Amino acid sequence: MKAGWQLKAIGDVCDVVNGGTPKTGVKGYWDGPHQWITPAEMGKRATPYIDQTERTITDAGMQNSSARLLPQQSVILSSRAPIGHLVINTMPMATNQGCKGLVPRNGLDNKYLYYYLASIVPLLNDLGTGATFKELSGGKLKEVPVPVAPLPEQHRIV
Repeated sequence: MKAGWQLKAIGDVCDVVNGGTPKTGVKGYWDGPHQWITPAEMGKRATPYIDQTERTITDAGMQNSSARLLPQQSVILSSRAPIGHLVINTMPMATNQGCKGLVPRNGLDNKYLYYYLASIVPLLNDLGTGATFKELSGGKLKEVPVPVAPLPEQHRIV
């Protein structure tokens, strides 16, 4: 590894946030002010960035589910059905339970993380478990190594 680079676990350089789905039968949980994305929608993306989703949820939907609002510029990874779709949210956004939100801490550029994860999708798939469909657990994702270059080098790379 080059001088100044460090190999770190994702859990050491990012907050990993699980998603959730409000009950679909409760009208008061849907069509609100919060963007909410699923792996299926992520798979339709032609660009890394997303600011608007097909569905939205309300404050009540957020409060009555495990959905959490990710800050803008998070990297969102589909962690099941399938593993490996990626987006960067340009607006605060929640996800369903088929996604993990990665909120980079100081010292890690979100675009660098996005492209690194895109380059290791086969590895992420290999880490998935399950009979009906594979799922990458938050615990396993947190252990995935990421080569962290100095920030100026990360910016040069992306």
